[in-house]
Amino acid sequence: MANKYGIVRLDRVSGTPDGRLKAKVDLENGQFVVQDEVNGELKLPTSVADRVVLVASVCHQYESMNEGDFINKAGSNLKPRTYEKIAGDIFTATTIGYTGGTSPRSDFNSIQVGDQGHVQSSGKLVFYAAADTTAYLTVEVIGKTKLNGDNAVQVKIVK
Repeated sequence: MANKYGIVRLDRVSGTPDGRLKAKVDLENGQFVVQDEVNGELKLPTSVADRVVLVASVCHQYESMNEGDFINKAGSNLKPRTYEKIAGDIFTATTIGYTGGTSPRSDFNSIQVGDQGHVQSSGKLVFYAAADTTAYLTVEVIGKTKLNGDNAVQVKIVK
């Protein structure tokens, strides 16, 4: 089953949701974004060192019961819910990138438990044998599964 958009499951997240800022671009649940407080927007990161937050909104939709059909639309009055990173938090996401950085894992099957990941400019997590030490956010793969039929990784926030 191929869902249109990303799905995230907050397995053990200690942060509280923040829903003050509007999406500058369409955002999938499970993506990471930068909070631009000055302009009141959420936007995609431009560097692995950017301070990012996790998008994990409640799926407000009426046409479909499938979480994978939901996206946080740019400019919508429904502001995306975001969560600050806290070391030790665990979540599962289908929003996985396979390009960027040096020697990323090229497909889902090549991702291994213990791999490290960080956020690329797409806002998606990309996985490596070892993560970039300059990254603001580093996660470790602790499991692989499926959400709504799509491949997903369960990760723990390391830094």
